[in-house]
Amino acid sequence: MTNDNLTKDELVKKEVNKIRRSLKEMNPELKKINEKLIYNAAWLAVSLDDLTKTMDECGVVAEYKNGENQYGTKKSPEAELYTSWSKQYATIMKQLSDLLPKDGAGNKKDELMQFLTEGARR
Repeated sequence: MTNDNLTKDELVKKEVNKIRRSLKEMNPELKKINEKLIYNAAWLAVSLDDLTKTMDECGVVAEYKNGENQYGTKKSPEAELYTSWSKQYATIMKQLSDLLPKDGAGNKKDELMQFLTEGARR
């Protein structure tokens, strides 16, 4: 089944599982406490993908009319949301990665950091 055939809830669940796998080294108690953050990150990831598709179709600039004769263009509402939500997503993922244990040779964050830098590939 392709992602196009999945509902938003199914996509979020799939993303939650992907993030949980990236956090496999995290203390189970910490993971349980941060379950809402994990869900929020997954929801944001799926929503950002939706916004990206919308922006690809409609563009990132919207026209407006103020009053009788004042026209112009501005950043589209989707582009505004994308900017805000992408910052929230990055913040949440950073918070989660900071909770991963460190070992003597470096961080156990490598898998999550790879996920962050390469993006969610579906």
